[in-house]
Amino acid sequence: MHASGPDSCTSKYMQHCFWKSTRKPPSSQFLSALREYEALHQRCVQGQNLTETFITGTAPEGCQYLVWKELDGKGNQLVSLVSAFVYSLLTHRILLITPQESLNLLLCEPFPRSSWQVPSGFPYDAMQSKGGSQGDFFQRAQNLTGRGSESLLDTDFKNIPRHLFVSLSNISPPPHHDRRFFCPAEQKLLGRIPWLLFRSNQYMIPGLYFLPEFRKALNHLFPDREVFLHAGRYLLNPSNDIWGRITKFYDGYLAGADKRVGIQVRSWTPEYKPVISDHILKCAVDTNILPNLTRKATAIPTHNSYKKITILMTALTVQYHLDLREHYMRHENVGGESQ
Repeated sequence: MHASGPDSCTSKYMQHCFWKSTRKPPSSQFLSALREYEALHQRCVQGQNLTETFITGTAPEGCQYLVWKELDGKGNQLVSLVSAFVYSLLTHRILLITPQESLNLLLCEPFPRSSWQVPSGFPYDAMQSKGGSQGDFFQRAQNLTGRGSESLLDTDFKNIPRHLFVSLSNISPPPHHDRRFFCPAEQKLLGRIPWLLFRSNQYMIPGLYFLPEFRKALNHLFPDREVFLHAGRYLLNPSNDIWGRITKFYDGYLAGADKRVGIQVRSWTPEYKPVISDHILKCAVDTNILPNLTRKATAIPTHNSYKKITILMTALTVQYHLDLREHYMRHENVGGESQ
């Protein structure tokens, strides 16, 4: 992954030039929390043998870790990664990620003076297969007292594991005890564990608002509730190679538009379905996202006589893009816009 600096990570210092103007800058509380986190991350990572401390289940004083591993597609990975970072902020854990070639090519290192990558050969998978899951841990804790996890908070629970695997995904319905991750007593138990191995394909921030302590902290850090906006802008900085492609695409296709529209087609099967194209067009026109059409042949617009709209569409098949383009090439727009 690429180091963070003006030369090594251009996007971190330039992407604000491409943002829409916003009345929601990050709060001073969030910025202060980031500086505190960066200092903690440096202290708990720099000069530490992370592989050895992970294997032994130990940690330097004042340090606890969350090791994130990818699950599902790139979009799911990024929302999960931002969620893991916010959770780490709230619980004062150090966010580490397992080495991945795709993320290495995609993102810069977000934290100054220290890396978020675990060392090569880090035994994540081996430890996951040995250790238990959070659901098993919560169930075992409840069985110990028969009265629920709350009763353990004042109990000397000697069998606290040094590592625990946390899985939060929608691939299959999570067991009841896994859902207890979002309960206050269970979070206090997790706070006693030095190493959490974390896998998720979900944006779990809304669930954190269910916990009173986290809700208070989230409202303090993000008074505008724009958690993903601010945390994502800080954490997800494209590498120089990817940033070069982004700016080249922007300059070539998006920069000169009077209006830019993004459409993502979500279908669980890759087969083309004409009805989806019909729905896209009807929805976009009915909500005034795209201009209406007439049955006339397309008129040739005069110079500067029309409003230019650029549409960026992503889908598993190109046919949806071709359908939309064909519609606007065959028919005249009621408002005279050009796509």
